[in-house]
Amino acid sequence: MAESQLKQNVDWLCHGSSLAGIPADQLLTESAMAMERLAGLWKEEYSALEANLEEVKTRQGNSRPEKAIRMQLERLEKEYLLAELATRGFLPGYGFPTGVVSLLTSTMETIGRNTTQQREDNRVLSRGSPSRPIAQALRDYAPGTDTTLDGRVYRSAGVTLNWHLPAAIEGGQEIQALRWVWRCHECGGTGTRPYRPEQCPHCGENDPEKLSRNEYLEPAGFAVDIRDKTHGNVNTQQYLPVRDPLISVQGAVWMSLPNPTLGHYRSTGNGHIFHRSDGLHGLGYSLCLRCGRSESLGYDGNHPRTMDGHKRLRGGRDNDREQHCPGVTTHP
Repeated sequence: MAESQLKQNVDWLCHGSSLAGIPADQLLTESAMAMERLAGLWKEEYSALEANLEEVKTRQGNSRPEKAIRMQLERLEKEYLLAELATRGFLPGYGFPTGVVSLLTSTMETIGRNTTQQREDNRVLSRGSPSRPIAQALRDYAPGTDTTLDGRVYRSAGVTLNWHLPAAIEGGQEIQALRWVWRCHECGGTGTRPYRPEQCPHCGENDPEKLSRNEYLEPAGFAVDIRDKTHGNVNTQQYLPVRDPLISVQGAVWMSLPNPTLGHYRSTGNGHIFHRSDGLHGLGYSLCLRCGRSESLGYDGNHPRTMDGHKRLRGGRDNDREQHCPGVTTHP
């Protein structure tokens, strides 16, 4: 009787909507599968934070890097369920953006301070940190940019690598969601692949001069250096150039305007938009896959010297007395 009533309620809920007429069994099955996927993503994020905690664990168990990670775990555990489901796209956002990422602003000078309570529907702060939709965050929180929050200026120094650290031990770079974006200057197509495409999937162009291919990372979030000292000087903030997104209509056919001499157009319902940030000089970033520290490549495309011998972005072992990030030896 309860199952029959549930199906009846689903049919009533979908009446007059785009889901009307779809069997309740199908809707319930798809909803359960979507919930399982979201639960899996949450568990992966939690496991990754636990792995990070294990990386910096000390015998005393009270180092500042440990406290920072435990704070993240606590916020993840105590996140409002409705807010989490809406942020991950399971529940409707009612006009709020989805695909939101955060900038971790906790530093050694702020760890231990009491955090203020936030509203369940506050989508500007996520787990106590400022947040943006990923397309906007790539501009506002990209490594090297400054962000003002409550009168203090924070500089982003890298990305959060939330998936199974360290990459070199657990299966290579693919575990960090490194992918390839390609753009064909012959047909105008663009897209992403988990591997480096040898030719344009749309027109078959393989001339390196006409087919650009670049490796990229989709960040799970951004972070400041845990050792940074915030300041209140808003007059000297650094910003990175904003790059236009790559837009493609996925091989749609060109059509002439009513007057062909005025031009032509093409359209599709399956377009592709790729938002990006390629550093201060437009040549990309140098990224440590061990800790997430990242800096723009130099104007000549060379590796920034400041990455040599760097410390972990979010703190090291022995109360941050660790000399170098372990990734320095593998990513000099």
